[in-house]
Amino acid sequence: MTKLYLDELDAALGGSTCSTLNQDSTDSKSVNEAINAFCENTSGKLSGEAWDKVRGKLSQYQTALGTRAELANKLSAAIEKALKLLKDYMGSDQMLDTSKLEEYKAAREECKESIATLNSMLTEMVEKKVKNADGTYSTSYVHAYDTSAVQAQISLAEDTLKELDRIIEKIEGLDAVYKEAESIMEEAYQEVLEFQKSISTITPSGKYVYQKANAW
Repeated sequence: MTKLYLDELDAALGGSTCSTLNQDSTDSKSVNEAINAFCENTSGKLSGEAWDKVRGKLSQYQTALGTRAELANKLSAAIEKALKLLKDYMGSDQMLDTSKLEEYKAAREECKESIATLNSMLTEMVEKKVKNADGTYSTSYVHAYDTSAVQAQISLAEDTLKELDRIIEKIEGLDAVYKEAESIMEEAYQEVLEFQKSISTITPSGKYVYQKANAW
């Protein structure tokens, strides 16, 4: 079952998720630049095997930070793209719910039957006898119902039928659009998972234990 509310999509698009991810990307780039500046500025001042190892380890973090910044932007773009896809599909409809499909189809059949009944009323005639001036009677046939009123009801019913056809078609296509939105998100999320696996292999060069200094 797929159910979408337009106000929830608007809230998600206007929420802080995308801006938070974009800020994370900016922060990652800033830290990356700081590390790069440190490595460049200390290459001729801090030398030796130990410092070479430090810079080597920092380069791993630089690579990871660059990837993180890129993925944060990708994930933000994917979220926005998926939400806009759903919002554009909804158009002016405030809610779409696939569980209501059979209910709408039943309403459509009832509406079609009503139109058929109303059309038959337009052709239904009744006998009417009119007394002539000489006292005799003549017979004529007239419409059993007010045709203008019946035609007005038919017009309303036909408008309702068109709307039911529209919403049914839209609901029937909702799952495909929703799956497309999920696919957009899944692709970006899989890249994040791969990144998480890759950074788990980055370990500190050694273990450090910090102890509180004794008070004088």
